[in-house]
Amino acid sequence: MKVIKYVSFTIVLLLGTTACSFSPERFGVGVGKWAISKARYQQLVGPSNKLIEAHGSSFSGEKNKEIEEVLGNILDDVRSEIIKLDETNIEPNTAHESLPAITIELVDSAEPYAVAVQGSNPRIEISSELVKNLMHPYVEELSENQGIDDPFIKVFSGLSVEARKVEIFEGLVFVIAHEVTHIWLDEVNEKSIESEVRADAYAVLISSELSLTADQRRKMMAQMMRTMSFSTSDPIAMIMMQAEIGGEIMLNVYKDSKFSDGNSTHLSIEDRMVRVEVELDNILDKRAKNTSVMESAFWAVVNDVLFE
Repeated sequence: MKVIKYVSFTIVLLLGTTACSFSPERFGVGVGKWAISKARYQQLVGPSNKLIEAHGSSFSGEKNKEIEEVLGNILDDVRSEIIKLDETNIEPNTAHESLPAITIELVDSAEPYAVAVQGSNPRIEISSELVKNLMHPYVEELSENQGIDDPFIKVFSGLSVEARKVEIFEGLVFVIAHEVTHIWLDEVNEKSIESEVRADAYAVLISSELSLTADQRRKMMAQMMRTMSFSTSDPIAMIMMQAEIGGEIMLNVYKDSKFSDGNSTHLSIEDRMVRVEVELDNILDKRAKNTSVMESAFWAVVNDVLFE
C-alpha cells in the first residue's frame, strides 16, 4: 500500500471507554454529539456480529440459515452493482443477456474455498472454513485485547477489535463480488488465469463501491485536499480508519486457500496482485468513457490511493 505523505492525523479519543468489543449502548454513552446511534453501529458491524454469533454454533441448524441470510444480503448488493455496470456495456461480451437471479449456499467444509456454478440456475458456494478464516484476525485481536489492563491502551485496542469485525464483512463482499463476476462474464466451465484476474479486478471495484470504510477514506481524502490534515472525534470514523477494504485484504482471502501458490488457472498471489492492478486500471479506463470528467478524475485518485 502507498503511504500518504505529509499528512497529520489528529485523533481525539473519548476517554473512559474501556470495553474490548464495543456496543452502541456502552461506547459513546454520555458524550453528547459523539454518541454512536444503534442504527449507525449496526450498519457498520451488524452483519459481522451475526456471523460471529453463528460461528460459535458450529455453522449448524438455524445459525447456518442466519449466515446464509447475511451472505444473501451481500449477494443482493453486489448483484445490483454489477447490473449497473452491465447497463453501461462496459463488457460487451457477457455470459447472459441480463444477469440472472443467483442463489448462495454455505457449504460445511474444512477447505477454504468459494466457487461460482454456472448454468440455468447459477449459484455461489462458500465454505464454512473460508468464513472462519476471515473471522480469524478478529478472534486473534479480541484475545490479545482481553489481556490488556491499562484503560487508555484498551480504548485503542478496542477500536482495533471493531476494525477487524468490519474486515470480516469487507472480505466477504470481495469474495462474493469475485464469484458474481464469473457468473456475469464467464461461459460454463470457463477457467483461465485471465478470467480469475478479471474477477479479482471487478471485485476490488465493487467492494470499494459498497464499502463504508472506502467512503470514510474518500471523506478523509477530501478533507486532506482542503486542509492537508485530518481530524476526527467520531468513534466510527476511528474504527474505519483502522480497517482494510475488500481489495486490500485480497492477500488474506487467498493466502490460506488451495490457490495461494497458483496452478493452471490461478497465478500465485504475488503475481496475481500485479496483474489485478493492471486489469483494474483497464476497467477504470473503460468506465471513464461513460462518466463525466470529474468522476473520471475522482476514480483515478481513489484507485491510486486505495488500491496500490
